[in-house]
Amino acid sequence: MTPGPVVLVGHSFGGLAITNAGNADNVAALVYISAFAPDDNQSIAELGANFAPLPSAKAFIFDAQGRFWLSHDDFLKYFAPDVPKAQANLMAAVQGPADGARFEWRSGPAAWKKKPSYFLVSEHDQIISPELEAWEAKNIKAVKTVSVPGASHAALVSHPDIVANLIIDAAKAVAAKS
Repeated sequence: MTPGPVVLVGHSFGGLAITNAGNADNVAALVYISAFAPDDNQSIAELGANFAPLPSAKAFIFDAQGRFWLSHDDFLKYFAPDVPKAQANLMAAVQGPADGARFEWRSGPAAWKKKPSYFLVSEHDQIISPELEAWEAKNIKAVKTVSVPGASHAALVSHPDIVANLIIDAAKAVAAKS
C-alpha cells in the first residue's frame, strides 16, 4: 500500500512541530488545536509577546534545569477545568515536565504559508491566550477556524467530537484534491 497525503495535527507546542514538519512533500494540510503557529524564524516567546500574560503564567513551577509543570490543583484550574474531574485528576498526575527553553526555539520556514491550515480556538484556554489563538488563525489564513466556547487547553479531551470533526474536514478536503 502506498501512503497517501498526510494531515498533521498539533496541539499546544505541537503547533511549532507541525509548522516545521509540514514542509515535507507528503504533508497536505495542517490542523492546529489550541496551538502555537509561529512564522519563519519566530520563537514562541516572540509570538505571544503582544498578548497579555495569563494568570497561569505565574502558576508554573520551575526546577533548576529549566523544566516546568503545574501543581495538581493548578493543572485542574488552568489546564483542564472543563474535563471531568476523575479524568483531569489522572491527567494532572501523569503530566510530565516541559523544557522552558522551547519558548526560545526559532521556527524554520512556516509550512502554513504553503499548505492549507485549520485552527481550533479554545475560547477559555488559560494556557495559551484565546486572543492569540484567534489572531494566529487569521494570520495563517486558516481555511476553517472553529471557536469553541468554554473550551480549555484540554479541548482534545473535553470536546473530542469538535476536534475530530475539524481533522476530518481537513482530511476530506485533502482527499477531494487527490
